[in-house]
Amino acid sequence: MATRAEVLEKLKTAASEGNIREAYREFEELPIVDQLAISVSPGVGDALAVYEVGEFAQRGSESLEEDEFLGALGNYGLSALAAASLIPIFRFFRGARAIKAAPTEEIKLLPDLEPTKVVEEATKDVPIPKVEEFKPLSLDEQMYPGTMFDNKIEYPADFPQPNFATKGLTSKAAKFVNTSKKLPNQGKAQAFINAIKKSGVPEGELRLLNLINETGEIHPKLMSELEIRNPQGKITRQRLANYIKSNQQGALSRRRINNNQFAERVDTPGASAIKENTYHVRGTDRKGRFDHYSSIDEHKDNFVFDSIANLDLREAAGDIDLDSIDKVRGFVGGNSLLNISRIQSDYAEELGELASRNKQDQLRSIADSEVMKRILRDAEGVIPDNQIDAILPAVRQYSDLPPNKIRERFFKDAKDDKTVVGKIFDGQRFRKDDFELQYFENLLPVVKKAQADFPLTPYVDPKKIAALKKGLNEYNQNVPKVNKLAQDKFKIQNELKESGLTPNSPSYLKVSDELAEIDKQIADLVPPESFGNFSGFTLTKADLEQATGKPFTESLGKSVDEIFYDLEYLRGGNTGPIRQKYGPGTPEERALKYFNEMVNNSEQTFDLANGLGILKRATKINPDLLKGYAIDPYVKDARSKVTKFPVRSNFLRAVTEGKDGMYLDSATKRLGKEQGSQYDILQTTYKEAENEIAKIIKELGEDPKKYVRKFDDVDGDLDGTYVKIDDQIRDLVKDKGVDAFKDGGPVSIENMLANL
Repeated sequence: MATRAEVLEKLKTAASEGNIREAYREFEELPIVDQLAISVSPGVGDALAVYEVGEFAQRGSESLEEDEFLGALGNYGLSALAAASLIPIFRFFRGARAIKAAPTEEIKLLPDLEPTKVVEEATKDVPIPKVEEFKPLSLDEQMYPGTMFDNKIEYPADFPQPNFATKGLTSKAAKFVNTSKKLPNQGKAQAFINAIKKSGVPEGELRLLNLINETGEIHPKLMSELEIRNPQGKITRQRLANYIKSNQQGALSRRRINNNQFAERVDTPGASAIKENTYHVRGTDRKGRFDHYSSIDEHKDNFVFDSIANLDLREAAGDIDLDSIDKVRGFVGGNSLLNISRIQSDYAEELGELASRNKQDQLRSIADSEVMKRILRDAEGVIPDNQIDAILPAVRQYSDLPPNKIRERFFKDAKDDKTVVGKIFDGQRFRKDDFELQYFENLLPVVKKAQADFPLTPYVDPKKIAALKKGLNEYNQNVPKVNKLAQDKFKIQNELKESGLTPNSPSYLKVSDELAEIDKQIADLVPPESFGNFSGFTLTKADLEQATGKPFTESLGKSVDEIFYDLEYLRGGNTGPIRQKYGPGTPEERALKYFNEMVNNSEQTFDLANGLGILKRATKINPDLLKGYAIDPYVKDARSKVTKFPVRSNFLRAVTEGKDGMYLDSATKRLGKEQGSQYDILQTTYKEAENEIAKIIKELGEDPKKYVRKFDDVDGDLDGTYVKIDDQIRDLVKDKGVDAFKDGGPVSIENMLANL
């Protein structure tokens, strides 16, 4: 350790040169007596005080960033005490003169050195970093842009103007983040996501908005764009709100068919202005059934489609009996209705077909097994054929139980005609001893294997997702290590090239061995077989700057000015109004938007201008590795609820267009028009649509019994479900909006399988 004299000389020299940092480190190591002695040295004392103001304030800031709150207080306190040399609190030790603005009275040291009082005194005038006040986005900014429609309606003079002609479906997640009174202005990303889930926002919407991934973890895209390295990283509420808003772009969209293709199927008397629409959900996994609109590219990959029309009860009077019209008019309170005559989904049929094929394959696999054949042989002549057939559905239904418990449930269900087993027995008597335990013991492993090979769900296997997810996390953890090794290798290769060494020289061979060792380390961190496991990749600004050692704007291939003035057409194509593509924002903010757009794609590497490629973090599992369909945002209970989107969108349209009500055709009426009264999928679709209407009213805070009614005792052309739209409903929609997703608990693959 340096002596007091040596440190004093170094401090004098450093003070004269304006660089006191290095000498100060040695000063701190001196005993307190020596420090005090130096503190009163002419010239050096004030130099130390000036340095300490910045040094300890900086340490306090760093401590706060690292969540070391007590350490921060201590450093801020030392900063305040050091600053007091200038006012001067340390005149007792230092003979420095006060500056002009300093108070003339001498400040006394605290007589009571209890920690609480010291902290209060030391920090009372020290500015603590503050998070900016949260500025919530407006209700309009919480809407999905693709669901907005511009209603150019000329309302009657006596009709109250709705005053919200352009509206779209709102995001429940955006609403919560922008309106909750319990959320802090800053916190850990995982804490924000947990709070959103707890509020009742469905996991389907969280996946759609890239807040979580397929397995419920925080989405890598969120961590990348909000510049945190793990779910415990801190983000501001403002950035989260803006992130959700940006991810609403392209998430949901409603698209009008320019030329109706099935207008003849809407023939309700009094109907006019027929419109056909397709609805699109980002990430919808369409594979091959394109029965409708397949020739129109922008409509082909639809999630669901509908046909709607304006219905005027006065115009229907000549074709529908007046009693039926009066019943409907008496409930809705007017003549103008929006009629949802048709809702259909080729996508839902795809899912149903795959689930049906999986079921048949599962049953075939079991039936063809030697175990099943042996059970049938052993039971022949002992158990009636129909009764032995009941063993299989029991084992399939209770495959999570041990064999003896399955057998017990089998006997119980056999006496209950509401169960599958009970329906097979149909009241027949049976002897328990005939149904040997070994039948259940031997069949159970066969059933489990068949269920694993041919799952009933049309969606991807959750266990495989979990394994791939684990691989994705490990891959992302190793990306920085691989990039460091790649940079080392690149540097060595360049040095070797410039050295002029020949391949036969010992030095060349030594360097080659170093390069081979780096290749081995890279292969160990990222095995070649893992490269096909992912299909989406991203890169953070911090990753890029760490890899290049320079600002990210110097690695974009475009200058900041070029990005600032980059333009795009608002309606696509090459004509019409234009806007700055990456605005609004500062040049650097626009450059960051350009960068995020450039790196979020299927390319696994990002090529730098110097010829070096760096590895990007993975954001998405390769769907080709998964059997089945990707889980869409509207999945619940192993089914995709395709009616939610069009029913909610049309209800909003009916309100904003000033309709007196909305009318959904009944399944019986519509299926009769479609010549398919026994078509199970359409039956289920219309039943779900009827239920969705009541849910919307309930979410607005009103009683569905008051506003929703099903009429099945009227003329067949008016058979269906009606919702009344009065001033109360209009005001509620104007104030709250209509959500794209119903509130409810989380949707998980495990729950889906359990419901099956």
